[in-house]
Amino acid sequence: MSARGAAFSRSKLASEPPESKVVTAVHGQSPLERSHQCSARLFGRNKISDGKRNADGGGVLFHVWVLGESDVSSIESGLGAAAFFENKPVVERSEVVIVSVKPDVVGKALSEVKGLAACSKKLFISVAMGVNIATIEKNLPLDARVIRVMPNTPALVRQGAAVLSRGSRATSEDAELTARLFRAVGSCDEVPEYQMDAVTALSGSGPAYVYMMIESLADGGIRCGLPRDLALKLAAQTALGSAAMIREGSHPAQLRDNVTSPAGSTAEGTYHLEQNGFRAAVIGAVSAATERCKIVSKEIN
Repeated sequence: MSARGAAFSRSKLASEPPESKVVTAVHGQSPLERSHQCSARLFGRNKISDGKRNADGGGVLFHVWVLGESDVSSIESGLGAAAFFENKPVVERSEVVIVSVKPDVVGKALSEVKGLAACSKKLFISVAMGVNIATIEKNLPLDARVIRVMPNTPALVRQGAAVLSRGSRATSEDAELTARLFRAVGSCDEVPEYQMDAVTALSGSGPAYVYMMIESLADGGIRCGLPRDLALKLAAQTALGSAAMIREGSHPAQLRDNVTSPAGSTAEGTYHLEQNGFRAAVIGAVSAATERCKIVSKEIN
């Protein structure tokens, strides 16, 4: 189908508290991508038990790739999820629907289920990049509730950074449930929707910038004589530890000063970075990505 793929409904497990929600996904692909490869993208594969605890029983997110119908049985047994190749039964069997589709097929995917009685008063959580809340609400019944979320790929290792924005009919309870779901695989904060482009540029695209920095640190170590595997390990651990110290509440400028001794090697290195526009380049990358997000959003909505 043009706006279908594999759709997954997480079954309730015996240990699940009564207040837990059944979380499902509506997923779609364009005709050119369909072929024999269908995908449902949800975060945190093989983290079901841990994710449930972190979300206080409120549900978790999965990451699933389905190559064909032969994979359905392994997914159902391995993840406790019911697999479908139609979107309608997913919506009918769910309490919360995660719309995890490519932006250009959001309308087509939702149009398949808009007329279902099951859509009434249901919560739809969209992680489709650039598709604004108004567009999603337009393609759903008037009483459906919508929350837009921008996650990022570190959610796959339960270190994600997500933000959410409420739709016009979403409740405080909807926002809290959504936050609990995404906090199972990282952090989740609420922002007004107009900030979503900047969020996408910072935390959505940010991992790519950080990977480039880590790769560059490692290359510098290699240039100065370190073995490649050790250089990469040290660079990655340095980034991880530095981020952890900031998360403890210290300001990055103060932490930088703590490392920098007068006339020392760190002072020389940071001077070189400033000479070559390091700070301006990173700020410019976020600004450029934000502008691109605005252009894409105008094209989609």
